[in-house]
Amino acid sequence: MPKKLITQGGLKKIKEELEYLRNIKRKEIAQRLEQCISFGDLSENSEYFEAKEAQAFLEGRIRELEDIIESAVIAPDKIQNGDLIAVTTDIEGLDVVHAGIAVKIKKSLHLLHASQRAGKVVISGETLYRYLAQRKSRQGIMVARIL
Repeated sequence: MPKKLITQGGLKKIKEELEYLRNIKRKEIAQRLEQCISFGDLSENSEYFEAKEAQAFLEGRIRELEDIIESAVIAPDKIQNGDLIAVTTDIEGLDVVHAGIAVKIKKSLHLLHASQRAGKVVISGETLYRYLAQRKSRQGIMVARIL
């Protein structure tokens, strides 16, 4: 399984979600299933099938979070406000496809950049991690700091 770079704060949020799903949501769904089973004939019980679907979705999300935690590599929170960010690519003949300035908003890293879609300079609404994950050709970042 490939390793995933994640901040300590991001890992903490994932672990909190996993704990919530395991300890609270599982119990809620189990109670729903018990209630549906107590009604008797399950063949025509739509609530039972909805609860089973919710259970399957929940277990899938739990496995997904467990995989993320298992493959996580903690990234140091070294990027600072004002650092220059170059988005690297695997497109042949190009090293960098976009550039901007690091901006931290509520402890999350965002990108101040010239948006082609918006036609002006904007601060990305999504975190830098999500921005990179939107396209497979975005391979990572290079960071430069003006001293």
